[in-house]
Formats: sequence, structure tokens, C-alpha cells
Amino acid sequence: MTLHKWCTNLSPTTAQEEFLLDRNSEEIQVRTPGMIWNSERLPPDISQQWENFIKTLPVLEKIKVPRCFLKISAISVVLHGFADASSKTYGAVIYMQTVSIAEESNCQLLCSKSHVAPTKLVTIPRLELCACLLLSKLTRKVISALNMQTESVRFYIRSCVD
Repeated sequence: MTLHKWCTNLSPTTAQEEFLLDRNSEEIQVRTPGMIWNSERLPPDISQQWENFIKTLPVLEKIKVPRCFLKISAISVVLHGFADASSKTYGAVIYMQTVSIAEESNCQLLCSKSHVAPTKLVTIPRLELCACLLLSKLTRKVISALNMQTESVRFYIRSCVD
């Protein structure tokens, strides 16, 4: 899939005028072609929910996501991979566990991937195998991207086969 710029059939000046949303303005108004939506024309309960949502937006700026996975004093790195499936989807997730010199353990979500199950009827055990394959491919990419020595890699699956 090739990426391209977002395009619209509106002229640049029209697009800039109609899609402005200033959270500091008194009147909250979102315009889309052919429709004007503002808080005064909404039912009172939805209008109140919308106003509460707008008031909470500045809180999002305070959210901090830790980006550093490895501590300087880490002596071992273990990757933990989980795979599971249901009738509608299957997925995999990898966590990285680091142990420091002071024997403090830290475990963080490293990455995940999921797929929607095929529309053709597929058994749950087959979807579980698809999830395991997804986990192994994801793990291979993670190990090559980390470019470092890991102590061990552990996989966990929940199989529905008795």
C-alpha cells in the first residue's frame, strides 16, 4: 500500500474555514459539508456529555508514556509472548522483562498485533495456530529490531483442545 497525502474535493480555503476546532473558543462548532453541528442544537444530555468531553481534553496533554524499555543497569532481558484466538479475531502480544543489578524486575508491553478471523468458517484450533504463527513472526521482527542479546524467549498460549 502506497501512502499519499490526504485529499478532499473542497478548495483549500473552504477546507480551512470549515474544519477549524478551537478548544479555547466559547462556542464549540464542528462543520462538515452539508451539516452544521454545535452544542446549542443538540439534545441537552448529549450536549452535556460533549461539553464534559471537551473539558477533559487538556488532561490528555499530561499523559506521559514511558518510551525507554531498557534500564542502564539491566543484566538480563526476557521476552514473553502471548497468543490467543476467538471465533472473530486472533492476536499476539510481546512483553519485555528486564532485571537490574539490584534484582528489580520491570515488565512492559513492547508490541502487539491482531487480525480479524476469515469470513470463511474456520475452527478455533486452526485460529489458535494462526495466532501462534503471528506470534512467531512478530517475535522474529522484535528480536531483529532489538539487536541485542536476550536471556530467553517464552511463549504462552491457551489452547482450547482437550
